[in-house]
Amino acid sequence: MMKRSRLLLLSMLGVLPMLTCSDFWPTDEPKVSAETRFQELERRLLEAETIYIDGGAGSTGTVESAFEGKVILASGNRARIQFAGRFASNNVLVALVSDGTKMWAGNGSDSFEEETPAGLNEGIIVGLTRMGILHNLAVLSGGSAPEGTDGNVHEWLTVTNFAWGDEETIDGVITETMTFDISVGGKPSAKARLWLNKETGFPVQRQQVVQFPDGEMTAVEVYEAFEIDAPFESEKFVVP
Repeated sequence: MMKRSRLLLLSMLGVLPMLTCSDFWPTDEPKVSAETRFQELERRLLEAETIYIDGGAGSTGTVESAFEGKVILASGNRARIQFAGRFASNNVLVALVSDGTKMWAGNGSDSFEEETPAGLNEGIIVGLTRMGILHNLAVLSGGSAPEGTDGNVHEWLTVTNFAWGDEETIDGVITETMTFDISVGGKPSAKARLWLNKETGFPVQRQQVVQFPDGEMTAVEVYEAFEIDAPFESEKFVVP
């Protein structure tokens, strides 16, 4: 069976249908609001001892990209991010490792090391839930540290206008879909659609349309695995 991370690339190439702005109309809301469900997701992730994500992310339009990789986060600002792929016209190997005190990151050609930001994992988690992992993969591809890690991510990155969409089945998984608007630094920037596993409440995939001054970008992310509170060896977080 073809992995969904491959399917997202096919969809971005036009082989499969893409989400358009007309797909963002909500349907009848269930008893629990979409915003409440989203807040519960963020709370669970921020309180988790560990988070493991395996999947792919990509974009078309003003920015073209395609990545596949893994995210491992653990309490104490320990983190490991590793994705391989393409950003714009460059092949990149994006990596970040934090042991909670020191952080190393690189893009396959350049690297840097600095003290671990106090809000590293909070910024990665809230960034993931609200605008997806692709943004910080792009930042790392450019040789910079992830954004939103200064402790103010909740104010810098806000989400509003939540609405439920239809239930959908993806690879046999029943999902509930929601849409919402994203603002960065107080400025509206994107509309997002998020598919949540109805049983676990964790993301299955997301798609969003981002507005730039020179055009529009459509971003797609697919999560093959999304787990919390699994044990990981400390060696995963050893800074090179």
